[in-house]
Amino acid sequence: MDQKELIQEIKKLREEIDNLAKRYNTLNMFVGGMLRGAGILVGATMLVLVGGTILNLLGFLPGLSDIVQVILDAFEQASLQ
Repeated sequence: MDQKELIQEIKKLREEIDNLAKRYNTLNMFVGGMLRGAGILVGATMLVLVGGTILNLLGFLPGLSDIVQVILDAFEQASLQ
């Protein structure tokens, strides 16, 4: 590798580092983390609701219907406020 190729490779690396620095700044990481956290909460809630309903209909874990009802009541109260 001669000096010109080495300089070009260093320039490419510098551009890639600059692109990563722009992409992964504090604000983008914060917003992305908040959205991922909200997605996890919604997904877990849906899993409990759907899974609890299915297991209740099949006769497994009948106490899970109480948890599902509590969650549905909480959603209803939140929508009324």
